[in-house]
Amino acid sequence: MDFLMISVLLVDDHEVVRIGLRDVIESAFPGAQVWEAGSLLETLDHLRGAEQPDLVLLDPALPDAGGVSGLQAIREG
Repeated sequence: MDFLMISVLLVDDHEVVRIGLRDVIESAFPGAQVWEAGSLLETLDHLRGAEQPDLVLLDPALPDAGGVSGLQAIREG
């Protein structure tokens, strides 16, 4: 059976949340590529790299990004 190959960047400052989300994604989509970031700075560093995720799951309450400012920073690149 062929599964959709996806790549996901999980962004949350709580490691236990990232681990749980990773487990769910990898169970639902075997072979999915999952990256993790614990801050907005780590997220922006990753997104400046060569490999771009298909999906970014972003915690809107990151300590270094208040509210929608994190989303705005990601969109501005």
